[in-house]
Amino acid sequence: MPNPLSNRKKVRGGRRQIARVETWARNLVELDVAAMLRRDGSVHAKLVIAPWYRLTKRNPPVWLRRRMFDGLLRVFHAWRARFESEQMRVCLRIWITHPDFIASRVVAEIDGGETSAFLPEASPTRPFPRELLSTTPASVDQFSWTAHAHEDHADDDDFAGKDELDRWRQRSWRQFPSRNGGTTYAVRRGDTWVGSWRYA
Repeated sequence: MPNPLSNRKKVRGGRRQIARVETWARNLVELDVAAMLRRDGSVHAKLVIAPWYRLTKRNPPVWLRRRMFDGLLRVFHAWRARFESEQMRVCLRIWITHPDFIASRVVAEIDGGETSAFLPEASPTRPFPRELLSTTPASVDQFSWTAHAHEDHADDDDFAGKDELDRWRQRSWRQFPSRNGGTTYAVRRGDTWVGSWRYA
């Protein structure tokens, strides 16, 4: 069965697509992320770029994916400089999700990185997608990458009936207690590679 998130068709309006990525990155670079982090405890810079990030999400072609990865890098380094200038101790990471690249993001957390802790470390289902991200190895190698599971979660009360719940349960690869006292079932979609900046 083909990956429903893949997109092999030629993209119309290539310049418009590039402009959307540039606008997305610029808005996040200029964001007062330090104030948001102090208020909320965490900030996620998701790839909310039309038409890829919608109710039904799709992966962009490789050439545009590389533009988006460059945008994630720009956001990461701008935020890192902001936090350092304000002497804030922040857990700052890049999440690269594969094969569902459009779920990738930059994540900043002020409390030691609890969100990353909820991503279970796991043996990758695929190699790190280096060739899909950048033609410049240094832009990838400046991070230390660890493999985690990319999952969809659903609780007992998310299903209309027992048959639907049973199908999801059979697909799940792990289960854990939900906040409402029931059970959360995790279905693995692929890998999330969490990148930490190499300071040396």
